[in-house]
Amino acid sequence: MSNIIKQHPRLFIAFSFALFFLVEILAMKEVLTLPQAIEVGPISVRLYGLLILSAILLVLGLVEREARQIKSLRKVNFTDLALYAVLFGVIGARLYHLVTDWHLYASNPITALYVWNGGLGIFGAVLGGMLGVYLYIRSAKPPGTTRVNALAIIDLIAVFMPLAQIIGRTGNLINHELYGWPTTVPWAWKISSLNGSFEPTFLYEQVGLLALFVTLLYFWGKREIGLDVGKLTLIYLAGYSLVRLLVEFARTGERLLLGIFTANQVVCLLFIVVCGMGYVARWSSNSVKKL
Repeated sequence: MSNIIKQHPRLFIAFSFALFFLVEILAMKEVLTLPQAIEVGPISVRLYGLLILSAILLVLGLVEREARQIKSLRKVNFTDLALYAVLFGVIGARLYHLVTDWHLYASNPITALYVWNGGLGIFGAVLGGMLGVYLYIRSAKPPGTTRVNALAIIDLIAVFMPLAQIIGRTGNLINHELYGWPTTVPWAWKISSLNGSFEPTFLYEQVGLLALFVTLLYFWGKREIGLDVGKLTLIYLAGYSLVRLLVEFARTGERLLLGIFTANQVVCLLFIVVCGMGYVARWSSNSVKKL
């Protein structure tokens, strides 16, 4: 099996994605049931939590593997870096959720501290994680190196972030949450407990994230021809914002701007504009910093 993976890695990846989406589709149609928790004796483990952990480990492994090919990043301790990124990512995710959905806690503010009840925002997680990486690089100089560019590491993480998000979105399927408008399309998400079929917005986002991952991977392979450090991060942020902007149209929710856009869509538009301006500014600069 390992020889097949080494000889045909792209084929193996394609097969893995096909199998992954097949399982999701079967679960959407209630042909297959995905449990919310796995019971091992008296211990109950939430499947959503296992998915998040798997996503983190996958990205960490892929980032470490790629970093070994870059001289300036080979001796970075990615395990310690991951701890910073995850810690600040969780804090950022919670703060973003509280800012955008404070009405859920206004009557009982103490519940804002109950992180175990859910409530995390992806934009806050991404920005918080990036801040964690930056702070780690500033506070811990890897042995044997004189200087590590934090943006170079963030670029590398950005390439594989869509994979983590694809895995994480499966949690919405398991928990029957964040579904869209009622629909009768062939790929509708059947939820018997709600007596209806709905737009599978989590699936739409996963497809968009897969396209974004392929795009980032392409540019990562072309980095030696002069792609500035930091540009991949901008492409990721703008690309995900575009995906989320489009997916939000299929989601239910209060339309705050012009009766069309949700709060998340307004944030997405801001990200797209800011990242677009940043990309143009770096593209126009005379100095090109290569990894």
